[in-house]
Amino acid sequence: MRSLLSSTLPGLYFVCLAVKFGCSAGALDFTNAFESFKYFPRGIAIFDEDEDGDLDCLRAKLTKFQNDSATYVWFVKGDPPKRIAVDIQPGPTPDVVVYEMDNDKGHEHKAYFFYIDYNCMLHDFYHNGNRECVMWVQPDIAENLPQICTDKYLEYCNTQKIVYDKDSCSEFMDFD
Repeated sequence: MRSLLSSTLPGLYFVCLAVKFGCSAGALDFTNAFESFKYFPRGIAIFDEDEDGDLDCLRAKLTKFQNDSATYVWFVKGDPPKRIAVDIQPGPTPDVVVYEMDNDKGHEHKAYFFYIDYNCMLHDFYHNGNRECVMWVQPDIAENLPQICTDKYLEYCNTQKIVYDKDSCSEFMDFD
């Protein structure tokens, strides 16, 4: 029971996740979650909700984008560092994508997107047995976040745990 609002901007429209979040009309800038990936060839996770460290210094690189599927490779800092393939398909509504990690066929999950613009994406998703709320940003703004991205994260996610900082992550931010 998600409601689509009629306000339209070039490539953007407004969506409210009314049942899950009880938001009001016009509260959420949104674009088609799956289509937005072509504008995010690389991303850095800035915030997540918990303090377990599993997303610290997480970066992602888009390796495939087609009309009905996309693949990101996540680079996870650790000892040793890990690469995780995330295969994505459009979901049942514009604010949802369906994904599986590391070719784990039969274990599809849904990610719910709350806010997307050309600088940041906010969504929750299933990872390591838990739902996580995460903010991804374009790499060139990781050190200078637009206030709207931070504000939207605080509005839609319960807590704000920084998972990226230049000192801890800079040696790990090579996307090649």
